[in-house]
Amino acid sequence: YQRRVHGQAIRTAKFQPHNRVLTCLGAFFLWFGWYGFNACSTLIASNSSSLVAGKVAVTTTMGTAGGIFGALVADYAVTRTLGLDSPMNGSLIGLVSVTSGCSVIEPWAALLIGFIGGMLYVLATLVLEKVQIDDPVGAVPVHFMGGLWGTIAPGLFCTRDNLKQSYNLDKGVYGLFYGGGGQQLGVQILGAVVVMAWSGFFAFLTFFGLKMAGLLRVPEEVEEEGLDTTEHGASVYNDDFTAKQVLLNTQGNKENNRLNGENYYPAFTVPTPKELHDPYGGPNTTPATHYNDIPV
Repeated sequence: YQRRVHGQAIRTAKFQPHNRVLTCLGAFFLWFGWYGFNACSTLIASNSSSLVAGKVAVTTTMGTAGGIFGALVADYAVTRTLGLDSPMNGSLIGLVSVTSGCSVIEPWAALLIGFIGGMLYVLATLVLEKVQIDDPVGAVPVHFMGGLWGTIAPGLFCTRDNLKQSYNLDKGVYGLFYGGGGQQLGVQILGAVVVMAWSGFFAFLTFFGLKMAGLLRVPEEVEEEGLDTTEHGASVYNDDFTAKQVLLNTQGNKENNRLNGENYYPAFTVPTPKELHDPYGGPNTTPATHYNDIPV
């Protein structure tokens, strides 16, 4: 959403990843790193601790798989398409969801916890859009909803044997679904509430102070231009070439295939929105027609 006009947020186009291959690679990097975060949190890998670390690696994997599947199912139910964006974030919310209880839950429970987390991701994304809150990368659905659900889940799925093996605790307090009563579940819910209250209070103080100081949001012209240019003096993209320039370039001869006196050619595919066909390519020309004319 753009800035509010007369109290109403103006909806703009939904942000799309510019390269889904790199997006997938980034998700895999996070997934791989999570094994160090979860399994290596045992700190030692000898005696029974190695069994705990191994099981944590399994529950981490199962939670991720469940998150991917849950997000895919929920997203398909809403959009009737098998997209890639939701499953990628589904893998992350699956990881977040099982982290709290990764050492005290069974693999089947990790799969279910991740699956529920993936569905919560899609639901939370829809809610944010409904209340007109921008979250282009899905941080709130992944980390808030995943963290909240992941904190509560051990109160339901923690087993007595896993608790004893991981923490050497056997006080008869464990997951509700394993006959441990509701005490652990209550503690988990209380912990989630306390964390939300603490974080919300200090976040409010911080951001309200920034707002009062006029530092919370950059000017509108900076939003339009982008922080890459205004803050860092450069862009990650080659902004000299637009779709129009590429199309015009491909229709001339080699002598005219220069911009600003430089013999420079784009090496990527050309955007093909319908509105670009006629203005720049003529009635019988499309960007695809000249694709092979672009030197690579």
